[in-house]
Amino acid sequence: MPTLLAPPASTPPADDATRRDLLKGAGLLTVAGFLAACGGGDVGGPTGRRTRTVEHTAGTTEVPVDPQRVVALDGTLEFGLIALDLAPVAVDAKHDAWREGVADLLPADLDLTAVPRFGAGYEPDLEAVAGAAPEVVVGTDVNHTESYDRLSQIAPTELLHRGALTWTADDDDDKEPIPC
Repeated sequence: MPTLLAPPASTPPADDATRRDLLKGAGLLTVAGFLAACGGGDVGGPTGRRTRTVEHTAGTTEVPVDPQRVVALDGTLEFGLIALDLAPVAVDAKHDAWREGVADLLPADLDLTAVPRFGAGYEPDLEAVAGAAPEVVVGTDVNHTESYDRLSQIAPTELLHRGALTWTADDDDDKEPIPC
């Protein structure tokens, strides 16, 4: 996997830089909490790998300290992984049109069209998720609470509060959050 956070070969136009910064910022804020851990220290997990305890909306989960195979059940989480230099090992088909719209913002050597699909993010095909052999699955409480127990049987699963996946265009209090 190439280094995804390397600076671009040329400086992008200002509007592309703004969109790229938005994707990276939104993704870093949403996914970093999961992978950096909200609690606990390093502990030996059942596989002998170092793990840490992460607190999330569905409880607490022991996750590998440095996961390399992560499934993001939501498009926003997916781009957060990319911003953290982790290419998702499976993505939802629901966001394919969105991916096409931001393809020019992604690293040139990252081809998300080649990444396996697991159906719609809100109703993931659990067999396809399992087939991706993830070390961690990340989703949202709005879309994945019902499938949390089944997803947790596949890999450690963490759910973000969907409200955490919003941003505002500026700091004005009168602006409505824009869903990602």
